[in-house]
Amino acid sequence: MAIGGINLGLIGAFNFDLIWRISGYSEVVARTLYVLIGIATLLWLLMSLRKSSGMQTGSI
Repeated sequence: MAIGGINLGLIGAFNFDLIWRISGYSEVVARTLYVLIGIATLLWLLMSLRKSSGMQTGSI
């Protein structure tokens, strides 16, 4: 998630895409990294919402 935030900041400030650079300019690798970062962010958000609402992991 931190990489996603840093990447967005770099794109906005300097038009520099860190993920594209890390991927070696491979579209498949870059897209895979974007998807993984997106999934990790969604999971973090869901876990944060559960924690703030008092729900514990495994409860229904």
